[in-house]
Amino acid sequence: QFGRWFKPTLKGYAIAVALGAQVTSRGGYLMVTFFLPLSCEHWAMSLVKDGLEQASREGTIVSHTVCISDQIALASSAMEDVWTHVIVCVRFH
Repeated sequence: QFGRWFKPTLKGYAIAVALGAQVTSRGGYLMVTFFLPLSCEHWAMSLVKDGLEQASREGTIVSHTVCISDQIALASSAMEDVWTHVIVCVRFH
């Protein structure tokens, strides 16, 4: 199911972020973890921003981490087959 030709659908991610933002109080933190292709890890920032906009909330992204494990074997020089965890932390105003 994963690999070069797998194209994930991310429609539900922004909605999940919006729901989390709605229940997080001012001054609180929201941590969101994604499992994305390494070449598309920048999608995480867009998804978080879209979710905050849907929830009509404002916050500051205080952390954006790409977790590359030593256990991951790079399948190709283009790294198309490598998936990784991306963690984004937002502090609400």
